[in-house]
Amino acid sequence: MGEAFLFGTANAGVRVPANPTLDVGLGNGLTIEGWINPATLAVRGYIVEWNYGDTNQSAPYGVQLQILGPGELGLGAGNLFADVHGADGQTHWIAAPGGTITANVFQHVALTYDKATGMASLYCNGAVVAQQSLGSFTPLTSYDFYIGRRPAGIGSVSSFAGSIDEDRKS
Repeated sequence: MGEAFLFGTANAGVRVPANPTLDVGLGNGLTIEGWINPATLAVRGYIVEWNYGDTNQSAPYGVQLQILGPGELGLGAGNLFADVHGADGQTHWIAAPGGTITANVFQHVALTYDKATGMASLYCNGAVVAQQSLGSFTPLTSYDFYIGRRPAGIGSVSSFAGSIDEDRKS
């Protein structure tokens, strides 16, 4: 650590163009991990997302890891949420409870999905905070990869408020 992406404006984010190396959903599973330091838990915070970028689609996104806003899905502030969105368009949600994430402090978060077992797990600071069987399917990771930004999606275009460091996917 030491340097991080600081997302301090409404249009901040990092875009990595789609390429076969980033299409990790075709493999046996996937892992997304990184360090986050949210400035606030009062709004939704997109950590990473594969997104098509077409504002005319109602759901132009693939796999995503984020912090939901307070009250979303009845989880409370500071929850960690992922949609291991399938290439078939189906959603596969996994969520940790409110209070999992803290504002103004770096914490390590991760999402894992194993295609053979269908198990997905969310981690915070090395501890499993949610685990769920989602079934076996191919996650949608063929779109552009965004760090700290959802560039398209009806009513939900926004950036992460805070810092993200050492984001990795495999």
